[in-house]
Amino acid sequence: MKPSFVACVPSLLEDVCNLRDGLDVLSEVQGIIYGGAPPAKSCGNKISKVAALINATGSTEAFSISTLLLTDSHDWEYFEWSPHAGVVMEPLDGDPSVAELVIEKIQGPTYQYVFQNFPDLDQGGPKTSISNIP
Repeated sequence: MKPSFVACVPSLLEDVCNLRDGLDVLSEVQGIIYGGAPPAKSCGNKISKVAALINATGSTEAFSISTLLLTDSHDWEYFEWSPHAGVVMEPLDGDPSVAELVIEKIQGPTYQYVFQNFPDLDQGGPKTSISNIP
């Protein structure tokens, strides 16, 4: 049985991408999950033509933050947040090009790890600043 998805670091993806048959090997899975940093754009563009690239993020407090599988493979460099994640990008200091990732508590069957760790909070998250938001 072959794996459906692979999780690995970007540097390994780049190494496989540059192998003679690397893209053929990667084409045999439905998706590849990476995190920490993006792979080189040239490799990411090649890989996204043969398998879904899934950009993962998280933190110690929030564990993995749910993203959706992108419907357009050309958008592999971006996050598309699941509505069940509770992610809100709040502008910092009135600058629309800089935002902070905040997780808002959602009532219902959604499981949000950060509120398992901090049940008295209504907001939480990795407090990640992202600049140059289009």
